[in-house]
Amino acid sequence: MKRTIEITSINHANDLLERIDVSATEAKAKISELLKCENAHEFMYSMKFYETGRDPLEDRDLNIIEQLNQQFTYITSLVAVKLLFKDYPELSPFTVNLGTASGFDIESNNGVLKSEVFSSANPRNNNKLRKDVKRLFESDGEIKIVFYHAPTQHSGEEKLMKEYPGVEIKYLEKIV
Repeated sequence: MKRTIEITSINHANDLLERIDVSATEAKAKISELLKCENAHEFMYSMKFYETGRDPLEDRDLNIIEQLNQQFTYITSLVAVKLLFKDYPELSPFTVNLGTASGFDIESNNGVLKSEVFSSANPRNNNKLRKDVKRLFESDGEIKIVFYHAPTQHSGEEKLMKEYPGVEIKYLEKIV
């Protein structure tokens, strides 16, 4: 999926967050029905391979695993955009690249700000934080920020910011 969205205000971001909440509610209802399945393996199979979930922003079904991955990446991106509107309103609107869209995850339309965003069960997985920091470090943006959410904060943030000066790391502790 390729999705690029221009976010024009905090209200616009909030509207998208509400749409994500609706899709989560719809998926929860489907899962409630699946829980009636007596065979645990059939239940798990259905969760992974059948369209038991909803696309977070489009009116279409997809499997719950994909919904979970998209949903939390989108939420993290929208929470980050809301912070950017508060900290850098003069740089708005912001272009958000979701899914497989190319470019930085968030950019100001004038190119001054570039940001990478991710959510992960563990911020050390696949060296994701380091890779995003390095990518921004090598970019031409004046303001460079990595936003991420995980159940626990990465302990090496300060070291990474010293190694790659000019790149800020923001841990988003609470996104829901």
